[in-house]
Amino acid sequence: MSFCLPQRWIVCVVMGFVAASLPGQLTIGEEASADSPVEAPVPKQLYHLRYKFQRGDTVFYDEQQRTTKTIKGGGLVDVTKTETSARKHYRVVSVDGVGTGLLELELDRVKMQVDFGNGAPLVKFDSESKEPPPSQFRPMMDSIGKPQVRMRLAANGELKKVQLLNRSNQRAVGQLRSAPRTDASDPSHNFLVVFPQESIAVGHSWSDRIAVDVRTTKTLLRPITLLRRYSLTSVKDGLATVSISTRILTPIRDPKILTQLIQRTPSGTAVFDLDRGVIVEKTMTINKRQVGGITEKSLMHVISKRTERLVEPTQKTASRDSK
Repeated sequence: MSFCLPQRWIVCVVMGFVAASLPGQLTIGEEASADSPVEAPVPKQLYHLRYKFQRGDTVFYDEQQRTTKTIKGGGLVDVTKTETSARKHYRVVSVDGVGTGLLELELDRVKMQVDFGNGAPLVKFDSESKEPPPSQFRPMMDSIGKPQVRMRLAANGELKKVQLLNRSNQRAVGQLRSAPRTDASDPSHNFLVVFPQESIAVGHSWSDRIAVDVRTTKTLLRPITLLRRYSLTSVKDGLATVSISTRILTPIRDPKILTQLIQRTPSGTAVFDLDRGVIVEKTMTINKRQVGGITEKSLMHVISKRTERLVEPTQKTASRDSK
């Protein structure tokens, strides 16, 4: 809202402020001395954010995630709570002359429990347990300790190429892709923050576009474009903090598709060690609702928090340290 003020009133207000100036300040009729020193603006410090991949390096992370999914509809309320702790790592297979690294990702161990509510027993899974895993966790158990994907990543974190291991890619059919598994090779699976090519100062923002797949039928997937936006919020003691947000660019009205995208659009922060060239911590959260994704009057509400922390390979996972 704007207000149009009479010109005479504005002049009076300005004159009033001048008249109230402290002694020694300029008054009407005085001119600033031409010899008065003028301070030059201090240039902002620039930072060149780059990953420092070294052949043979192995970088470990502990991941903790808690998710609560609430579905309401038809007079019923269904609440599912999931808790996960995991150890994962990437190994730098090779590095070229410009710093682009070929990284191999592997899941070392996972501990998970799912509470479906309504008095149902907890479903638990521990990859280090000698007990046979529940049927729904067998595919995950089969992936433990085996390289699952190779990624070629530029020094600024840009994903150049993905190679799935132990399974074949499905062929794309026009703009719709045959299901399943194609979603696992899209750029949204890049676990690194993508930095700009140029050096930047605190307060600088940048973005990149990524494509993810949503299911339109039982056999077809549709690509959706997301915009991931970043901002360098601070640099202290050699640690750069970057804020992250995600929004949907593709126009979508179908609530069933929007429901699938709830967990694809998190926000959060990442902390990057400038000297070591590695992310030391990343926290991503979701707190979103969608109406009509399951039935016309249904409501889905997802609350989730995932934290990844850099650890030394000799450290135990946080969940095991606490016990």
